[in-house]
Amino acid sequence: MRGSRPLHPQEVRKVLSCFTGPYRIRNRSLFSLAINTGMRIGELLSLTIQQVWVKGEPATHITLEAHQTKAGRSRTIPLNDQAKFALAELMAWRHVTGLGMEPSSPLFLSRQSTPLTRQQAHNIIQEAVSKAGLSGKVATHSMRKTLGTEMMKNGVPLPVIAEVLDHKDLQSLARYLGVGQEQIEHAVKGLNWSGGPTNAISPKHSH
Repeated sequence: MRGSRPLHPQEVRKVLSCFTGPYRIRNRSLFSLAINTGMRIGELLSLTIQQVWVKGEPATHITLEAHQTKAGRSRTIPLNDQAKFALAELMAWRHVTGLGMEPSSPLFLSRQSTPLTRQQAHNIIQEAVSKAGLSGKVATHSMRKTLGTEMMKNGVPLPVIAEVLDHKDLQSLARYLGVGQEQIEHAVKGLNWSGGPTNAISPKHSH
């Protein structure tokens, strides 16, 4: 969503603690998977059990088919330990509540056992964000921006982030992640080919 902002790590932790009620595990899993994979909300809602659950365990990767992605091309997304934990918690909850474990079943179901909609997902996130007391424009798209922003802060190259977020234009990705003039200047001024202090090389004066 245009204009939505990323979350700071402490805000992520705060939101994770604000899911309540009988569907809190489903809702927290939706948020956690979004924040840890960078998938678009439509991609998350299109997932089936067989894509994420293999032989009674979380998959190590999720492969999205072309029809599930915005760009219309398949891609494979690795799952970190936090994403795997969210899946394990969600599947245990589904088992206990009797929602069914059929491989072709949508991963995220509504209270009516129908596929969760974008609007329902938006409402789920907004309720938790409101309880967390966050300010600014925070929406479902904020999770993608959060992952990309944190990866950039951790020094992950933009081309790698582009692959994770399924962005093919690096210039638009830089704008998307809020790369500004200050960061550009810091990157350039931080270069040092001399091996010594950055001010070790001074221009030679003509005599």
